[in-house]
Amino acid sequence: MTNTVHADSLNARIAHEKSAARMNENNVKKLEKTATFFAQATVADFLSTLNVDADFANKSALTNERFDVYSIDSMCSILQFALNAISIDSLKTNVAEVIQTAIKLNDAELSFTQDDAVIALDKSVKIADKAKSAFYVRRKTHFDSAKRHAQMTINAMLALRALESTAKNTYKLADNELVTRLKERFAAL
Repeated sequence: MTNTVHADSLNARIAHEKSAARMNENNVKKLEKTATFFAQATVADFLSTLNVDADFANKSALTNERFDVYSIDSMCSILQFALNAISIDSLKTNVAEVIQTAIKLNDAELSFTQDDAVIALDKSVKIADKAKSAFYVRRKTHFDSAKRHAQMTINAMLALRALESTAKNTYKLADNELVTRLKERFAAL
């Protein structure tokens, strides 16, 4: 029998949000879409293999609120891409740029920071560390919400155990099946 604790966590979150009537309908739909995807046997097994916190959707390391719905949506997108359920064209643009930058910096044995994620998402941000400049996969335009979207993607990657914190706002890629699959998918592009 498949372990659906991650989907169950999302369903508990959905019930909470509906009863509290605080979340808009579009965000509830994002949670429902993710719960449906996480309930699939291969996805549920993969989440268990990665040792993703069973109740991730109802926790937040940053605030007293529950885990950010956009980070949850990014988790779904990352897993769909890693498990070949969607193409690169369907992977969220902001997510793709951050992950590809993290992979390239990691492969070059350079640190990956919150600032690196922001640089990947906003072409107007100056690159302070010139040694990293060749490793960024960047948006072609200015992006007002780069810092927020960078944080959401990092939160998603941390929750999926794709990133490990090495210092404040500094990370390295984990050595696990998700990272291996992401590297393979991006290398095949």
